[in-house]
Amino acid sequence: MAIKQDETLPAPGDTGEDGAAGGSGTKDSGPRMETRYRVKINSGPDVADKQQVPLTLKGKTILLARDTEVLITKPFLEILEHAEEGGYEVPTEQGVITIPPVRRYAYSVFGEVQVPEGSLDTAPEKNANHATA
Repeated sequence: MAIKQDETLPAPGDTGEDGAAGGSGTKDSGPRMETRYRVKINSGPDVADKQQVPLTLKGKTILLARDTEVLITKPFLEILEHAEEGGYEVPTEQGVITIPPVRRYAYSVFGEVQVPEGSLDTAPEKNANHATA
């Protein structure tokens, strides 16, 4: 499994504030489904850029393996999108030079997949029977 989780996802039907659940479907149409995003985080040249990437949302931490495609929910994708480092100002004789922040992680999003709500499995190949976008 490409991801470790400190705790399980919400039970089916629980749409908690963190958005971990939130699929669609009814009682008669089979299991409720939720959208996961197919993501691959690239490793970098430094030792720290080869380690797993921790993402934390409301006390829940997941560790994403690098160079491996994993499935994550929208709230965790948003955390990845907003992870930045750097950004500072340098005073000079001509004024202040602002160095903008850069993204902390280089990653790719390969689309979406529908998985049974509350599923802990994050490997895309195990969810191949579900529709992808």
